[in-house]
Amino acid sequence: AVIEFADHLVMFEAYNNEADTFARLDLADTLVPGKKVTHVIVSHHHFDHSGGLRAAVARGLTIVARRGNEAIFREMVARPAPNFPDALARNPQPLKFLAVDDHLALDDGTMRVDVYHAVGHLHMTEAVFAYVPGPRIFLEGDFSTHDWDWHWWGGAYLDSVERYGLTPALNIPVHGIVTTFEETIAAIERQVANARAYC
Repeated sequence: AVIEFADHLVMFEAYNNEADTFARLDLADTLVPGKKVTHVIVSHHHFDHSGGLRAAVARGLTIVARRGNEAIFREMVARPAPNFPDALARNPQPLKFLAVDDHLALDDGTMRVDVYHAVGHLHMTEAVFAYVPGPRIFLEGDFSTHDWDWHWWGGAYLDSVERYGLTPALNIPVHGIVTTFEETIAAIERQVANARAYC
């Protein structure tokens, strides 16, 4: 997902690897004339979600993530990669890190994105999700995937929604398809029931 602000864009997740992240950034930078991606929200440190972190840093972008991930992200960025130099090894840049504690609002008067600490999540600690209050969009990594067979941490989605008093209309996951809030909850409930039956 790419969110438009007055003079820049914000992307959710530096997903998968360098090539994929550069492809997404390059496409995003063509969406609105004169506006480029300046910030990337990284939901958590797992390799598939932070695989493009070094690529984003090589472009000079600011990383928005949970404060508890700063140390591991700094370590990832500091690695020299002498045998297989990636974009960051070829073009060293410092990590620009914008920390999220419980809540961080990215707001320039034309757009607001709230970045929240994920609560009650057994799969990922030190994680964040984003919420765009105008259109009521919930942006997440590893809260849900519509076609999972089982769901082992299904309570985290509603726990986070209730904790922060959100009213999502759409769910945009890193894995899976865009669904309505009702479709997301129905899928999670089905997957949790399958997990209980399996156990």
